[in-house]
Order: sequence, then C-alpha cells, then structure tokens
Amino acid sequence: MTRLTLHGAPVYTEGSLPPLGRRLPRLELCGRDLLEHPLDALPAVPTVLHVLPSLELPSCQAAHRAVWAAVAAQPGWQMVAISADLPFALARLAAADDARLHLRSCFRHPGWARSLGLDLVSGPLKGLPAQGLFVLDAGHRLRASELVRELSELPQLGLLQRAAEAQILPAGARPHRTAAGRCDATRATVVASTDVASVAA
Repeated sequence: MTRLTLHGAPVYTEGSLPPLGRRLPRLELCGRDLLEHPLDALPAVPTVLHVLPSLELPSCQAAHRAVWAAVAAQPGWQMVAISADLPFALARLAAADDARLHLRSCFRHPGWARSLGLDLVSGPLKGLPAQGLFVLDAGHRLRASELVRELSELPQLGLLQRAAEAQILPAGARPHRTAAGRCDATRATVVASTDVASVAA
C-alpha cells in the first residue's frame, strides 16, 4: 500500500508501479467512439501515458494541459490521457484537437489501475485512479514512471525532458552509438525520483 496525499490529507493506493524496461500489462481502454482501443495498437513512437482521476477536476485539467504542452514540444511523440470520465465528455475536456493526443476512459475496466499501481482505495476519490505518468519508448517498453505524491499537483515534467535527452527514439530512428560504435541501450532508461511516493507502514 502506498501513501499519497490529496490537499494534504493522506490517501492510499494498492498495487505497484510496473518495472522499468518491460512492456506494460495489456490495456484496453474506451475511446470517444465507445470502442475498445488496446495500447499496443498505437503507433510505434515514444508515448506518454498520463493517468488522472477525472479531467472534470480543475487540478487534473491543469495537469493534463501542462503535460500535453510538454509532450507536444517533442517531435514524434504522442500522449494517451486516461481518466475515469465517460467517453462522451472526453472531447470537451481535451487539451487540444491533435492526432498525437489520444483520449481514453477506464470506466469499463475498474481493475486496470491496480496493475499500474494507481488504484485509490481510500479518501474521497476512492475507486478512481491516482495521477501517474509513464514514458514508453517506441517499442512500448516502460522507460520512466511517476506516481504523483500530491494528487492535486502537477507531475514532474522534468521526467519528460530527461527521457527526451536520454534518446527514447521514434521507430526507425538511429540508436545512440558510443565512441566505439556500439549501441548504448542504457541511455534510454530514466528512473523517476525515489521521493515520488512513500510506502505506508
């Protein structure tokens, strides 16, 4: 169980953040068209998953817009905004009408948040996902993640910049090579600060 806060009051999540370097559990989430959209059907480019309790909340809306602005500044990247909002509301709540911004609802799959360590099990938002940020490479492997410590605040946008600097490459791009000419896979790994969440005693 992980301790977070909501406006300073403690709340708790169940589950653990997935390990870096692996593909996420299979996610099928609902789009604005009411169809299921698996994560692995997205284009093979660097992808940011921004998970929020609800885009109807002003703090979540502010976080959504800030994260999208950071992602939009990275050529070739895309973002998936995931919340518990009904699909009918997603178009109205989107930060932009852009082909690189995908809006998804988890309303049909209440258990999926636990597989990402985001399942809120206490507090007024119990039953909704906590706020989390996940950075995937072009092969949809997890390279960085953050469970946002205070739910009403922005995630660490520096995580995205560090991921970009570490050369999380679009499909078809040339990997970084060391002076000896060897591919350097370690440059694609960015580890979130260990201070992003604390484990409850």
